[in-house]
Amino acid sequence: SGDAALGSDAVIVAVLSAVLAWLAIRWMMGWLAVASFGIFVYYRLVLGGLLLLALTQGWIAPSIT
Repeated sequence: SGDAALGSDAVIVAVLSAVLAWLAIRWMMGWLAVASFGIFVYYRLVLGGLLLLALTQGWIAPSIT
């Protein structure tokens, strides 16, 4: 019935998600062994600067009032 099909679909999706997450983490750890966290530092600095600019220009509203 529909419930059984949903259950098997959910199991397939959960297993596939777990395998892909494991592969992504494995790849990332391997990449970080030869690279550095520098790209993430620059990314966060640029994103923070853009968010501050957007707040000061009124493009976005602060979520805390």
